[in-house]
Parts: sequence; C-alpha cells; structure tokens
Amino acid sequence: MDRNLDPILHIGAPKCGSSSLQRALSLRPTFTSRAGVTYRYIVLRREQILGGLAIKLIMKTTRRAYLQSARFDEIILTQNQDGSWHPNARSIARIRKLFAQMRARNEVPIISNEGNFSLLSRHLGPEIFQHLGLKCQVFVYVRPQVEWINSAWWQWGLWEEFPYQKDFSAWFPAAREGCNWLKRLKNLRMIDQISNLNVALANGNVVAQFFEAIGCDAPVEAAEIENRSLDISAIKFLLNNRGLRKDIHDSKVALILAKLKVENSEKPWCLSANQVQSIIRHHLQHNKALLEFLDEDQAERMRADPHWWQADSYNTARVHKVGAPDFLQEDDAQSAFYRTELRKRGFKMRASV
Repeated sequence: MDRNLDPILHIGAPKCGSSSLQRALSLRPTFTSRAGVTYRYIVLRREQILGGLAIKLIMKTTRRAYLQSARFDEIILTQNQDGSWHPNARSIARIRKLFAQMRARNEVPIISNEGNFSLLSRHLGPEIFQHLGLKCQVFVYVRPQVEWINSAWWQWGLWEEFPYQKDFSAWFPAAREGCNWLKRLKNLRMIDQISNLNVALANGNVVAQFFEAIGCDAPVEAAEIENRSLDISAIKFLLNNRGLRKDIHDSKVALILAKLKVENSEKPWCLSANQVQSIIRHHLQHNKALLEFLDEDQAERMRADPHWWQADSYNTARVHKVGAPDFLQEDDAQSAFYRTELRKRGFKMRASV
C-alpha cells in the first residue's frame, strides 16, 4: 500500500471478523508500519474521543472485550422531530481538529464500527463524508452469504427475538437481502471522498490480513484473537443464563466459551437445504460482479471457494430449530464444565440451572 495518510475507516461487514480486529486494535492502539507510518486506533463517541491508554483502562472496566466507535450518524448528526437530520457542528469540529493534528504529525487514525457499512452505503453516506470534510480509506471484509446468515442468526436474530416473538422464517428474507455485498459496495464506490476502497474476503485471520494490508506486522497474539464460533451447547448455556449476556453486543463471556475445548463439538446450523439453495440463487449474479472489487489474488480465492457458488458445499443434515420444545435442554456435564471455567475467571455462577 502507498504511504497514504488519509484516515482509515474499517466499516465491516458485520460478522466478518470485526470484533477480532477491534480487539486487536484495542489491545495495541498505537503501532508503526514497516514504512515508518504511525497508526493510532481512535474510538469516536458523540461527546468524547478515546485513544491509547484511555482505551486500555476502559476495557478493564467494561464487559466487552474491546472498544469500537459509535456509528457516524450517532456522532455527527442530530435527528429533527420531522425525521430529517442536521449536523452536530461541535462533534464535527472536534473530529476535524483531531485528524488535522494527526496528519501534521504523519499519523493515521483508524476508526472501526461495522454498523457504518450499512449506514455509509445508503443515502446518508455522501452527506456524512461531506460533513467530515476529508478523504478516507475504507476497509470492508465480506464472506459467503450462507455462512453469514447462519452466523448472524445465532449472534443477533435469535437474541433479538428471544423468546421467539418472531421465528426464523420471518427473519430470513430481510437477512438474505441484507448481505447483498455488491449493492452496498457499488454505493460506496460512488462516494468521492473515499480515496481508497479496500475489499477483501473474511477468510482466514482478518486481523493478520488487515495489518498486512497497511504494511504492519500483525500482533503476536493475532491467532488467539481470531474469533471462534460458539458451539451449540454454549448457545443453549447462554440462553439459560441470560445474565451472562446483557445484550447482543456483550461479548466477553462468549469469547471465553468459544475458546474452550468441547467434546463432541457441534456447530449451530439454522438453514435448510432449500434455504441454502435460495441464498445461492439469489446472490449468484451479485457475487459474479463482486469479483471486480477484489484484487487478483482475492478474486481467484473467491472463484475457487465453493461456499460462494454451490449449495451442496454445505452440510444441512442437522438443522437446530430454535422453537423446538427441547431446544433449551442442556447437557448437564457440559453446562457444569462451562460454570466451572467461568468461576475460575471470576464470574459468579449458580450451581445448576
């Protein structure tokens, strides 16, 4: 990558390694590239800007294992009673001043929030960049839509609808359209203030990919930071112990459980064979056009990965139906193991469910 001093915006996509990258950046918020460029991870909020030691100190007192910026609309826009928006001049001035000071010191700020992918790729994108008054480098990671929908349901959909105010079949259509990566990337490419749109596949370790893309050595703990999916037994355990996860963004306990070795581990799966086929068909032409946003190596990887193109590359033999009467039934031995491990880490746990 060229010595580009424009601020870096990592905007997702959601469920594409964002929390792993945010954790890596939170743990090491200041670092220098092999070319001598200093990068600083900055957490933007409406009334404050956090960096360096402030990030590390706040992480010690938060249930989350990392910090991320608020979405840009929450920072620099204020909604009027009629639904329109007006810029928050104070917040905008604060951000512009910080970025100008950093540029004068040859420092590059890194801002991360995966919610900005949807926000900036829609109608508010050009307006927000105009208010910021500067050019930015944008980083986006994407993954096959089938994998994304399955992951999104267990991470968000299930928890948002629990206890089953709306079933999976009602949630599915909007989720299928929500991962039309091509549509969103086309909109981003039309924004003049984006100096460089970097699109890559979220396969392997996104942390290592990101650091390499900006010419930096990845943290030595990058392999440990990589996000791991929860086993179905861990999901049931969390649903039966709701106090361990305050909201869909509370990830501290989930990160611990994901690292534990589970006997007879079983990946949660929510998609039938017909639903997988409908996702593949729905996005087939989109994904063919998506190839042009990738560099040559990434495009070849995408072409060779059957998970983008072939429904039979997925094992749909066992579908976990959340509404089934026995869904919340836990394995007693496995749940006892989780409680023991959490107690070791200072969590107060009941002896049994």
